[in-house]
Amino acid sequence: SHVKQQQFLDVLDRDEAERRWFAAIDVRARRAELVALARAVLAGREAAARGDGAAVRRLAHAIRGAAANLGAREVAQTAARLEALGDEDRLAEAPAACGTLEESIARLQPVLDALAREATKP
Repeated sequence: SHVKQQQFLDVLDRDEAERRWFAAIDVRARRAELVALARAVLAGREAAARGDGAAVRRLAHAIRGAAANLGAREVAQTAARLEALGDEDRLAEAPAACGTLEESIARLQPVLDALAREATKP
């Protein structure tokens, strides 16, 4: 009804509230994805240690896709390198690639933290 809609508008700037709310939720979701990426890198390390190139490739492919969805180009590029190593069964190089991937993910964390602060600023 019109009265309820007017009361809503009197107490809340809907556009501003939606912008802040959705931005904050989006950043929190992205941070959760970052944790999942870090876990996947650990699983990739374990797969490389077992000599399972196919698992390394699958995990790296999933990391690359998730990173691309985040817009995290550096992480996606590094994951693509790990994916190629798994595909080519060059697992001796995988631990170093996993380390580089972990460093890339670590550099992403403060950027996401800054986005979270920005999204919730008045």
